This record gives sequence, C-alpha cells and structure tokens, in this order.
Amino acid sequence: MVAEDHYPEGGIGGAVLEALNDAGHPVRISHLAVRGLPGSGTPAELMEAAGISAGQIARAARELLSG
Repeated sequence: MVAEDHYPEGGIGGAVLEALNDAGHPVRISHLAVRGLPGSGTPAELMEAAGISAGQIARAARELLSG
C-alpha cells in the first residue's frame, strides 16, 4: 500500500515497484497518488479530491488485503 501526496511519477510507489520487480518478487500493490491538477480548498478537501484521504487509504488497504 503506497499513498503519496504528489504525482505518482518519480515517487516512492514507483521506486518500490521497480525494486521488487528487479528482485523478481511479483506483488500486488495499491498506489494512491495525485492524478489530476489540484484546485483550491482546505487540506482535507484537497486530499479527498485527490483520492488520498485517510478514509480512501484505509479502504484501498482493506481491498488489497481482501483480494
């Protein structure tokens, strides 16, 4: 489970996937990151709009564990 408060390119999620792939370890991963242009709002509103709020992270983690 990787959640980033920026774009996915060049982030920790990409580094994790690359390292595991290079080591020959196939994994399932949920990678949440900002995928659109940010707008204006409170930090909580921006996190929700980007898909990386605490609730969205928890939901993605539960889905990753159950599937």
